Amino acid sequence: MKTFKFGIWLLVSLVVILSAALAGACSQPAATTQSATSAITTSQAATTAAATSTEVIELTLTTLNPEPSNEVERGNQFTPVWIDEVERVTNGRVKITTYWSNTLAGPMEHYDAAANGRADIANMYTMMTPGQFPMTDVFTVPSPDFVSAHKSRIWWELYQKYSEDMNKEYANTKLLTVEVNGSYAGLLSSKPIDSLDDLKGLKVQAPGTWITKFMQSIGASPVALPQTDVYMALQTGVVDASLANWIFMPPPNEGGQGWGELAKYYTEIDLFDTPFYMVMNLDKWNTLPAEVQQQIEDLNQTYVDKIDEIDWRRQIELRAYSLKAYSNEPVWLTAEELTKWKTAFSPIQNEFAADLDSKGLPGTAFLQDYLSLCEKYKLTDYSELANYYSTN
Repeated sequence: MKTFKFGIWLLVSLVVILSAALAGACSQPAATTQSATSAITTSQAATTAAATSTEVIELTLTTLNPEPSNEVERGNQFTPVWIDEVERVTNGRVKITTYWSNTLAGPMEHYDAAANGRADIANMYTMMTPGQFPMTDVFTVPSPDFVSAHKSRIWWELYQKYSEDMNKEYANTKLLTVEVNGSYAGLLSSKPIDSLDDLKGLKVQAPGTWITKFMQSIGASPVALPQTDVYMALQTGVVDASLANWIFMPPPNEGGQGWGELAKYYTEIDLFDTPFYMVMNLDKWNTLPAEVQQQIEDLNQTYVDKIDEIDWRRQIELRAYSLKAYSNEPVWLTAEELTKWKTAFSPIQNEFAADLDSKGLPGTAFLQDYLSLCEKYKLTDYSELANYYSTN
């Protein structure tokens, strides 16, 4: 009887052991299948990520500038040079389609086009929308003793220090890079202007709030005109003089706009500068891969120096072209007269700072930092500028 019971116990044990073994054997393939599925999923994710990391990012840009007609022009202008540089530093991942000559947005609509997403990027000068860029307007405040070949660098350094306040001017966008076009704007006129008294009663094209205030303060009649209308205004007598950079003076076949044909004299003085922005829709910027954002950020740390170099080289070349083509005559202020102009500018500078202060912005400190940077980066003393031009 004991032997029989032992046999039954042994048989049951064997069944249990065999069942466990079979269960283990059956479960093993299921575990292998799960691992394989997981591996496939991981591989697919990696492939998708790799594809995303090399996917071309298509962006649109709106600008008032005309499309360059040749490679020489393309290499000498702020907008196309920046586009080419972005495509280069991103290894072709970013491609920008440009809408030239206000074809996507009107002259006063470029910034809003980027802010509301109608365009991804906008390039325009700040004076087209008066009052929108109160701090950036510092470049339109006269500062005659500070001719500089590094105005874009000055803007970028100011922005690094005052970005929290200046970003309020660029709401809903990301400020990508900046340019202060050329070096300075002097006075183009049909009669020589070598004193403040010569401006009294003259109709002067004067874009921007602060140069308008200055012209009014000395008895001139400021006329607000966009650059595209200046040639006709000079030709028809709508204005007697215009604020102008040398880059507008030569014939069109030499890269200018022919303004020098209509007015013989050019008073060499730094009345104001023209700041251009390059902004991107903020939501679009936030969708860019982190590495692309970093590539663009890194580019912009040095791009301002590159565009300053290009602009100043053009300033020298186009000045020479205009003098040759139209026999324009530079007018230089005496030291005594320069002091009078600086004295007349001082109240305008103070009013600019006070206006910012009244808006809760650091106007006084900001203006002082601007003037200090102008001193730091000035090309040469005014008295030496004529000699500089003759040797460069």
